[in-house]
Amino acid sequence: MLPMMGMGNLGPDGRRRQRVVAGVIVAAMLLAAGAVLLGSVL
Repeated sequence: MLPMMGMGNLGPDGRRRQRVVAGVIVAAMLLAAGAVLLGSVL
């Protein structure tokens, strides 16, 4: 997806970073969905 995600470095450190990046993306998507729902309700 994004070139800055770095799929090449799949070491013990790279995999943890990938997991953190995925968690941040999921959190951002949840925040965006919540903001849209709040905006449509209000």
